[in-house]
Amino acid sequence: LLEGLGGELAVLVSALARPRQPGSGPSPRDWASPLVFDRGGAAVSVASREAGHHIFPIHTSQCYLASQSLSAELYRLTCCWLTHHYAEVVRIAAAFGCDALSGAEAAQWAHFGAEIDKDKHVDGHACRLHLSVAVLPLGLDLPWNLRESYMQFLLNRANCSADCLLSPDTELHILQLLPELDGSSWLLLNRRRVLEAPAHDVIVTLEPPPLPPTDGYEVRIFTETVSSADQWVSAMNISPPVAEEKPHTGAHALRYIEQVVSNGVSAQLLFEFFTQAVVLQPFPDDPPHLVAACLARSHGPASAGVFVLSRDDALGPSLPKPPAKKGLLPSQQQRRWLQEVRDELVNAVRKRPLPEPPAPEARMREIMLQGSARTPAWPFVLVADCTRQAVQGLAERRMPLQELVASFVSQTRKANDVPSWATWVVDELQGDRRCTQRGQRWVQRQRDALRELSMPTDVPTLRHSTDLLRQLDQQLSSDVTQGAEAVSTAETAALAVQSPEGALRRLQLKGGLRPQLGFFSLVRLLLANDGHEMLASMGAQPPTLSWVMHALFLHVRAQQCSSALRELRAENDPRLQGQAVALELSKQRFYLQPPQPGQQGASLDPRLLAAEFLFGIMLREAQVDIIRAFTESSSEACVHQMLMGGGKTCIIAPLAAALLSNPKRLFVALCPVSLLAFSRQQLRAKLGSPALGLPVLTFGFTRSTVVGPELLERLTHARRRRSVICMAPQSVKSLLLRLAELLCPKNQQVSSGVSNNVARRLLQAVGLAGGGGGGGAGGGSAEDADLG
Repeated sequence: LLEGLGGELAVLVSALARPRQPGSGPSPRDWASPLVFDRGGAAVSVASREAGHHIFPIHTSQCYLASQSLSAELYRLTCCWLTHHYAEVVRIAAAFGCDALSGAEAAQWAHFGAEIDKDKHVDGHACRLHLSVAVLPLGLDLPWNLRESYMQFLLNRANCSADCLLSPDTELHILQLLPELDGSSWLLLNRRRVLEAPAHDVIVTLEPPPLPPTDGYEVRIFTETVSSADQWVSAMNISPPVAEEKPHTGAHALRYIEQVVSNGVSAQLLFEFFTQAVVLQPFPDDPPHLVAACLARSHGPASAGVFVLSRDDALGPSLPKPPAKKGLLPSQQQRRWLQEVRDELVNAVRKRPLPEPPAPEARMREIMLQGSARTPAWPFVLVADCTRQAVQGLAERRMPLQELVASFVSQTRKANDVPSWATWVVDELQGDRRCTQRGQRWVQRQRDALRELSMPTDVPTLRHSTDLLRQLDQQLSSDVTQGAEAVSTAETAALAVQSPEGALRRLQLKGGLRPQLGFFSLVRLLLANDGHEMLASMGAQPPTLSWVMHALFLHVRAQQCSSALRELRAENDPRLQGQAVALELSKQRFYLQPPQPGQQGASLDPRLLAAEFLFGIMLREAQVDIIRAFTESSSEACVHQMLMGGGKTCIIAPLAAALLSNPKRLFVALCPVSLLAFSRQQLRAKLGSPALGLPVLTFGFTRSTVVGPELLERLTHARRRRSVICMAPQSVKSLLLRLAELLCPKNQQVSSGVSNNVARRLLQAVGLAGGGGGGGAGGGSAEDADLG
């Protein structure tokens, strides 16, 4: 565990130590056993050529651990799965995205598949399905059988925890990934009908399951007793059994049964078992008649006489006692005994006739689906569309550290005194209508001179940095403590229930029938317009999201204090240090709106507050203006520029992707080839948290790229999952040129005056026109480009 100067925490692990499951697999005995880390084998030789360690930064709220590379993400995925944190695996799968695997990453993926192969838990099957939906359209081979995992999930879906359930759209996507399954199984066919049903109450007709195969045992014995009257008993030829002195018990009985089964179980031997001439009792509690009945049903002949002896446990011991055997040929007494036994069997059938076997019949049934009964599944919400949220208390402060700002100002040098009448004279001159344009410029110069005169005579320097350092440390410690308490309070409020069904819901939470709402799940609900309604449907208390807002504000202020402490402890020039500290302390929340008429408090955009919490920054005024221009613009195109260092790659692009992407619009980030890897890394670091959970992919295209359904499915998959596509301008140019080649026949001269209609179709096909502004590219028409 590493700690930085500002209190930042990170986990350092060795990439050469591969996590493994101890023992033979995830059996109940090994469920809580710790992981075993393997430091040998071929995997280490492959990983040694790559990174030797993985660093996982811990968020300041200590609720989330980030991965800085795909290899680190695979490492964390393996550890979470092997320790049975299935809910965390689902959240990792939601933001999982990869372009191609290196040698070490391919070895990690194969190791991951081998380690989880023995995990047959229903939550494990659900996690396999979540990962399959994430990686299969990207061309990554699955280390498990998708059909088998989905079938096992459907058969045990009632036992799956709510944190791992699949949404209806996800299950339909799985059926689309394997179209050959449609109609080939009654279970899959019924599931498809249920998933495609509307959300409101509707009646669905389900197919019956296939009839289980049978060997015709019941039909044969019933036919014997009905068709041939009492003649069926004549076929039962048995001889008087010879009783054994000692019963077969324990291991000796098991060996005897194995020998009998291998040689064949005859009617004569079964008769001896039922009359207890030969007693079999493998375990002390096993009734001998039950052992004989099991052997008769599984290995004996389909005889009505044997069936009657199996049905009536008192019939065998009550039969006439056999006479003593004399000679090789049957005597008259033995023939009389055999007839008496047959008469007893016939009488037993007449008293209790054999039941008629049920006729095989498969009937379709209808069920009523209740839309309100569906359990919400991760990620709960897909679009961050909440633009305004009322706040009270500390969150109403525009300047979070206003008390420390006043203390800092008191430690700077005093400004020169400016007479109050000077400002009055300048205002009067500027407001005079007779003042010409040249006079207005002169008045503005005088106003600037007065402002410079009122500023300190020197660059701000800290005279008592020790006092400010102590105040910042106290504020940081207080905000961290109160922030942790606010996070705990919000999670407790999300699980607490005041309704009469509170005890039932708490029991459902314990049993996994209700989703566990962690802090990042609550942050995700905060970003949606219907977040309050979803919380109410889950039974949470109304002030839950207010506690979430309070926790976000405290953690953002703690990050601001940490940044000021770093500047204060840095060994820089005193003047530069004073400017840096003043800049950190005076940061404001520019998206905070004053109270409107009819409102009790101020309001703000919760998405921007969550971005400050997740990114560990405070947004600048220019950044807030650009984000507002993108999100509030009603035009199809919106273009803005920003100088280097303004936060285009690290702030604007991730935030715009989180706010503008939705399942109907693909977000594309264009950047130079030299910055493609850096931009992709920054986007994955910023968007990989559970509160956002957006995959980041790279799209490369050249004139020689094969255009087919796979390319279209990859882009459709990215849009469906709100993925962010990073691509270079050269790829866009190559895509447009390739599209022009597909639209125009070969060797046909294309005139320079291409109509606007064709150009519009070109742009719409690649999603670069008609899809909204702000960096988002709408889904174009694939039919125009013949991509399908």
